[in-house]
Amino acid sequence: MTWSEYSNGTLDPRGVVDDLLFVVIADCHGERIFHTGLPFEGDFLTFRATEVVVEAGSLGTGQPYSAFVEFPHVADSKLIDGIPGFTSFANSTYLDLLTTGPTSDPTCPLVRPPMDTGQTDRSERIPPPGRS
Repeated sequence: MTWSEYSNGTLDPRGVVDDLLFVVIADCHGERIFHTGLPFEGDFLTFRATEVVVEAGSLGTGQPYSAFVEFPHVADSKLIDGIPGFTSFANSTYLDLLTTGPTSDPTCPLVRPPMDTGQTDRSERIPPPGRS
């Protein structure tokens, strides 16, 4: 997957964490099958990234997937006793994908669950937890 440069991305002047970038893919049942990583927990992407590789075999044939790309801007950060903390605000783009080939999972629902509460195009179709 590739995208254009995150033109508003910046370095963190405190050196805790630069502006971030997340790519997440979920299967038709809402199970996350790909995530680019979280800060301070191994590999993760910053605003400098313009692509990510989803390994061959991660996606089944003939299947619908949901994805989002999120661009968090770090508004403030602090490191206290070696523990990082930060606040951010983010923009997200949601998209649906469909792989080619014969269907490998015929149990996919017609309406897929939202990726998160920010995906408002699906929020009206599926009641929030605890409501019917």
